[in-house]
Amino acid sequence: MDLGKFLVICGHYGSGKTNLTLNLAREFAGLGEAVTVVDMDIVNPYFRSSDYTGLLETEGIKVIAPSYAGSTLDVPALSPEIYSVFDSEQGRVIFDVGGDDSGAVALGRFAPQLRESGYQMLYVINR
Repeated sequence: MDLGKFLVICGHYGSGKTNLTLNLAREFAGLGEAVTVVDMDIVNPYFRSSDYTGLLETEGIKVIAPSYAGSTLDVPALSPEIYSVFDSEQGRVIFDVGGDDSGAVALGRFAPQLRESGYQMLYVINR
């Protein structure tokens, strides 16, 4: 199955979106692909893709995260660096999106770019 350049991972809070994001990024990087992970989870500051930036970067994976990720501050803000993934050749880009209305709003900001570029969305369900 071809998942395309842009892959959006979404689902309910606690469903495993971040686990899936991390494992897919590592799998694609292990296959020799250039991978960027965009941490858009502004909903749950307790388990984010950006918590694993060190590990991911040692495997050649670029991480774009909120500027306050990894700090004691919980600021619902996204990095403007996200726009760069649409303007350049960064290989595969995986978006880890928060699991509620705020996550949908955050993703919606990039809807025109995603529609124009094409994307696949995986909705994670954890029964």
